[in-house]
Amino acid sequence: MRIVITGATGFIGSHLARLFLEKGCQVFALVRRSSKNRSALPEHENLKIIECDLERVPDCVPSIGQAEGFFHLAGQA
Repeated sequence: MRIVITGATGFIGSHLARLFLEKGCQVFALVRRSSKNRSALPEHENLKIIECDLERVPDCVPSIGQAEGFFHLAGQA
């Protein structure tokens, strides 16, 4: 299963990413270039970090392809 998470470096997003990774999912974490919390995400072979601002999320679709889940947890900074 492929999961996309915006706000993946936040408290809820990082825990949600860990949960899906533990379940064997491929997780795409959309992260602001200026994010200082990347260390909140684990190093994992099924985790792909994509630098993307909220207004550019549609531009990330070619990098991700089709996903079964999308969790929008990001706030505008």
